[in-house]
Amino acid sequence: MPSQDRPKVGIVTRTKDRTVLLKRALDSVIAQTYQDWSLVIVNDGGPPEAVDRLVSRYLSDAGGRIRVIHNARSLGMEGASKVGIDAIDSDLLAVHDDDDSWAPEFVATAVAELQRRRDQFPSIQGVAAYANLVTERIVGNIVHTDAIEAFNDWAPPGFVSLDRMLASNFIPPISFVFTQTAFRELGGVYEAIPYLGDWDFLVRFLCKYDIYMIPQYLAFYHWRTAADATSYGNSVISEVDRHHWYRQYLLNQWLRRDFASGTFGVGAYANLRNRVAAEMKTLLNKLESDGALV
Repeated sequence: MPSQDRPKVGIVTRTKDRTVLLKRALDSVIAQTYQDWSLVIVNDGGPPEAVDRLVSRYLSDAGGRIRVIHNARSLGMEGASKVGIDAIDSDLLAVHDDDDSWAPEFVATAVAELQRRRDQFPSIQGVAAYANLVTERIVGNIVHTDAIEAFNDWAPPGFVSLDRMLASNFIPPISFVFTQTAFRELGGVYEAIPYLGDWDFLVRFLCKYDIYMIPQYLAFYHWRTAADATSYGNSVISEVDRHHWYRQYLLNQWLRRDFASGTFGVGAYANLRNRVAAEMKTLLNKLESDGALV
């Protein structure tokens, strides 16, 4: 990807039965100041008519840059990811889920920073912007915003820490742009599991490449409240038990790989780091309940 080129950005949006949110996602993409993009919407088993009707309103403004793929049955997040990315021929990739959004300058800034930083450090194959966490409710067809706060403002700009990523994921998919080359070299698999697949991908990514954190708030990570148990809910809230289950699954899987290879690697390090973090949290909670922390 020479620095003088304007790389094409492939965007994947996964959706199912959420046209209220899909409209916001489409507005987010169409509003980008950087125009060298193509969007693949994967309707993962939902009724095609509503999606086609909504997308038809954007076709003129998009100028042929939007494609819709209707899965006859739901393949889940990991399956929908594969369908979408496989359908894109682009230099860069981004996953813009149907419930999240970008500032208009997100793609332009991400592309410029990735080109500039790669010229300095070829190991940088992805960039991430700071994200705002938006808490919201959906009443009928209206989205009500309850709060907006910084999601990952504690993370320093510059090189993203692999050490910290092994503790937990702090880069939501909506804030991340990465090269197609790196993706293919990682086996062409974005999400390998139904939950926490984005964390697994970022760990695999950082084990081989670097990610540069852009010190600008250009992504919006939207969460619905726990009370929303409809199709508009977030798995990170409404299915938190499954997230915990797959978290341990990943930790076990990584550790087994270390045992099989006879090395101290990601598995041993991640498990130790998570154990220390858990013990520290328990200690701090006890000190707070005992009144030792002021």
